[in-house]
Amino acid sequence: MTDPAAIMFMLGDESPGTLSKLRTGMVGFYLQEGDRPLPMHRCLGTGGPRGGRAALRRHHLLRVSAMLPGPTSWKRCEQLAEACRTFETRRYPAWCSQKLDAPPDHATEIDRALWAARQFGPLPCTPENYIDLLSET
Repeated sequence: MTDPAAIMFMLGDESPGTLSKLRTGMVGFYLQEGDRPLPMHRCLGTGGPRGGRAALRRHHLLRVSAMLPGPTSWKRCEQLAEACRTFETRRYPAWCSQKLDAPPDHATEIDRALWAARQFGPLPCTPENYIDLLSET
């Protein structure tokens, strides 16, 4: 599944194709006529704030899953759930209590990606929550 251009742009993709799609959606928004124009998020294809947050969190969780060594999809679901549980119950609360704006320098790449994912909402902590996510890959 390809993310909308607005999501790709927020993730740092400034390729000509992404910028062109983003421009097309924005121009389409402003070219609307009538009393009931579509909201900007519909023109950009992001599905609104909730859908945008979910897509951004999904991107970062897929980054984490790619770092896990599990030989099967289910094993990676278990590993991802365990990493999220540890992050949610230990690291994130401790870092938030220190009023950090970013993970500390000693954080692992997995913890950095989980921090990024956590910015878009709480992380599920059971393997069953990741079956659909990892079946996309």
